[in-house]
Amino acid sequence: LEKVEIYPFRQAIGAGVDSIMTAHICMPALESRKGIPATLSYSILTDLLRGELGYKGVVITDCMEMKAIADSFGTVEGSVMAIEAGTDIVLVSHSLDKQKAAIEAVTGAVKEERITEERINQSVLRILRLKEKRIGLQNPPVSDYRKINKKAEEEIAYEISKAGVTLVKDEDNLIPINRSNDKKVLVIDFPLKRLFMAEDDIEDNNLLVSFLRKEGIKVEHRTLFDGNSEISLPEGIDLVIVCTFGAVHNTYQVKIVKKLLANGIPLIVISSNPYDLQVFPEIPAFLTIYDYSPFNLKVASEIITGKYKANGTLPVTLKI
Repeated sequence: LEKVEIYPFRQAIGAGVDSIMTAHICMPALESRKGIPATLSYSILTDLLRGELGYKGVVITDCMEMKAIADSFGTVEGSVMAIEAGTDIVLVSHSLDKQKAAIEAVTGAVKEERITEERINQSVLRILRLKEKRIGLQNPPVSDYRKINKKAEEEIAYEISKAGVTLVKDEDNLIPINRSNDKKVLVIDFPLKRLFMAEDDIEDNNLLVSFLRKEGIKVEHRTLFDGNSEISLPEGIDLVIVCTFGAVHNTYQVKIVKKLLANGIPLIVISSNPYDLQVFPEIPAFLTIYDYSPFNLKVASEIITGKYKANGTLPVTLKI
């Protein structure tokens, strides 16, 4: 734990990080109560994070409407438990009714002395200190949303994507595409917005198709829906690119990838989840982009067409 899981937190705290987000994951080595995730764990958020690691900043939860909390504890009760554990800011990101109910529950917990006013004041002070540091308390600046996504920010995001996208394997040297043969490429993807409710603003893979075409590649595009096990490949296809999204949790995507692999046509898999490779380790080429953001898709297209070499390295160890 100290060498892997705790290490980045210790380094970030030493560098003066202002806020840390909790995860709805169970760590039995740190929390003895069965089924209690880090978000609700006093042992992790207070004893470890604030005590042993000496963290003084703001702690914020991930969304309390995610299933790990909502199904096991309830969003409202989970919000109270998170504050008891040491959280400063509780995120209830989707439902206004649940936001109101969570506020009422926390207020009620204070009135019933389940949570002390001193505990609330500790969080308020941490939040105020962060506001004072970042925007000031007397005359905070007014956000001008027209300035968001300026060219400078986009350039930074693009450079981050170039440093992150990872070519995990390319056994048959499929990347970069050999343009001299005027290859015809088929991009197959899945309706990404249906796969994980937490991804509200996920981009459509049509962007990848557009980027590849801008690079001069002849591309056809198919989106496959669950239950559609028949794959009709257009005539003259030289290469198939499949974009998976959490295939490690989706047997349909795995089935499609394996069926395409059996067809014998050269196959590249692009995935937002590096763990997808564990469910089809036999594929010859695997590129993980970590999320389907426009810049990551642009970089993926540029790596595939040979404009850049992939510079990213895996942050995890895969069992393949």
